[in-house]
Amino acid sequence: LRLGPSISRQSLSCSSSSSSEVTASDAEAPGAPATEVESGSGDEDAPVLGVYHVRRVAREDVEVKFIRSGGAGGQNVNKVNTKADVRLALREADWIPEEVRKQLMRREKNRINKEGELVVASTKHRTQKKNLEDAMGKLQRFLDDAVTSLLPIEANPEKEKRIKKKMKKANEKRLDNKKKHAMKKKERRRKDW
Repeated sequence: LRLGPSISRQSLSCSSSSSSEVTASDAEAPGAPATEVESGSGDEDAPVLGVYHVRRVAREDVEVKFIRSGGAGGQNVNKVNTKADVRLALREADWIPEEVRKQLMRREKNRINKEGELVVASTKHRTQKKNLEDAMGKLQRFLDDAVTSLLPIEANPEKEKRIKKKMKKANEKRLDNKKKHAMKKKERRRKDW
C-alpha cells in the first residue's frame, strides 16, 4: 500500500520535504526537544539529542500493516482495515546507537515481541492515514524518551546550596536531640535525690 510522498509534518517519518529541521513549534508535545529530520536520503544520521546521533524514524525503517479496527465507526469498522500496526525491528536497526537501543528495550519491554520487534498500534482515528501518523508519532516519542533518559542531568548550584543548608540544619537538630536525651539519662542516674 502506497500513501504518497508526504503525509504531514507531524508524522515525523513519512515526510520527504527538503526541510531539514523541525522547530519546537512543530513538535507534537509541548516542551518536546527540538530534533532534526532526515532530509530524504536515509543514509544520514542527524543528531537528535546531545551525544547520541539518532535520526528520525522513517517509513522505510518500519513494517506497516493495516488490520480491522474495533470501536466507533459503525459499519465502517467491519469493512475497512484502519488499525495501523507498526513494527520496528530493533535488532536490525543499526542506525540506533547500542545504548539507546538497550534503553528502549528496557523502557518498552512490554511492547517488544519474541522476534525483537517494537510493536506500536493505533486505532485512534477512522482513517489509515491518520492512524499511521499517530503510530509513527508514538514510535518517535518512545525513541526520543529513551535518548532523553540517557542524558546526564545538569547540576543546579542553587538547589545544591539549599539541600546542603537543609542537611546541615537537620544534622544540628539531630545532635541537639541526642544531647537532650543524654542529659535526661544522666539525670536519671544521679543518686543524690
